[in-house]
Amino acid sequence: MSWLVIAISPSNISIFTISIYLLLSNLGASVAEVANDAIVAGMAKQPPSSTKCPQPSSSGNLQSFVWIASSAGGVLGNLLGGIFIGQFSPQFMFLIFGLLLALQFFITILVCESSLGLPKNPSGGIRKQLSELVIAVLDDGPFELDCK
Repeated sequence: MSWLVIAISPSNISIFTISIYLLLSNLGASVAEVANDAIVAGMAKQPPSSTKCPQPSSSGNLQSFVWIASSAGGVLGNLLGGIFIGQFSPQFMFLIFGLLLALQFFITILVCESSLGLPKNPSGGIRKQLSELVIAVLDDGPFELDCK
């Protein structure tokens, strides 16, 4: 959403405001990266479906593949961005990348968790975990500032 806001905002937007939007975008990317790592770790822990032919663990192979694919995607994205930035305006580039990220988001939302074949989570679903996260963030922790 941050990239789309930057794309449709007026050209006289302040550097501070753009920095805040990009900070929020990077925060979202960090959360997505942690979620991807969790899915890879969950898939790597699963026992093989066939017990007739024992195979060595492929957890390292899966993680290596994910890192290679992520790196290749980053290089390709930066290469295409570098080529197109000379031909299109920065706002148009933010719009295109924002639309690509929105498309990825909606495709991800449409994938049912059960289709991934992950084991059932005994701690509850995503809604329960999200509410526990909000409670933990809002709870008075050891880093509370005394503003009296």
